[in-house]
Amino acid sequence: MYNNKNENDSGNIPCDDWWGYGGDVKTPEKEMALEKFTNEIWDHLTEEQINDSVFLKRWLIARQFDVAQAVEMFLKSKSFREKMKIDDLLENYVPPEVITKYMPGGDVGHDKEGSLIRIVPWGELDMKGIMSSTKRSDLVKSKLIQFENVLEDCKIMSQKIERRVIGQTVIFDMENVGTRHLWKPGLNLNMYLSHILEDNYPEMMKRLFLINAPKLLPMIYKLAKPLLSENMKQKIFVLGRISLISQKQL
Repeated sequence: MYNNKNENDSGNIPCDDWWGYGGDVKTPEKEMALEKFTNEIWDHLTEEQINDSVFLKRWLIARQFDVAQAVEMFLKSKSFREKMKIDDLLENYVPPEVITKYMPGGDVGHDKEGSLIRIVPWGELDMKGIMSSTKRSDLVKSKLIQFENVLEDCKIMSQKIERRVIGQTVIFDMENVGTRHLWKPGLNLNMYLSHILEDNYPEMMKRLFLINAPKLLPMIYKLAKPLLSENMKQKIFVLGRISLISQKQL
């Protein structure tokens, strides 16, 4: 189940010696897993990735330090990136106007750890209208660019504050969310985009706050729950009003 969050629980991620959530610490077993994982995928790594221990740890954390599963995840993601030609997307792709104009949400600043904060007023989303006005592939490509921009911002902020910055905090404002948001094709696409995030950008999502939660939230969660990983479920926190999000939580 998702979490009911209070302002005394900050959900911080240790960034100086980062192994994951909940105060996880280094152990000899984790160090051995990191070494084995790195050796297994060595021929597929860039020089930058080889020297980026946090990048390597992401895949292990996402698969609970199961090296074989982490290797499989990494290689599938590499194939996905090649298939989607992500480097070319970043240089040449221009999203259609219907996405840039009508897809709600945007970055509003950074949290105390330097990570992006993104607010998504989900109640303003007309997924049926957007999906009838543009291609599914454009929605996927636009989301990939958004994810890549988060990674780039992490690099920039890491240099700026001289401390490793990881992931992003997302706030879903669910005011005005109603039955029209239960439209199955729209929900399925959102779940697919969530899987792209988890499968190709592991541990990029630090926290997901749901504010102004409607009465039908349990119904929405029931539909989405089978499609969410256990890891993602632990990052979802339900709040009442936006005023309940304190500086400690961000």
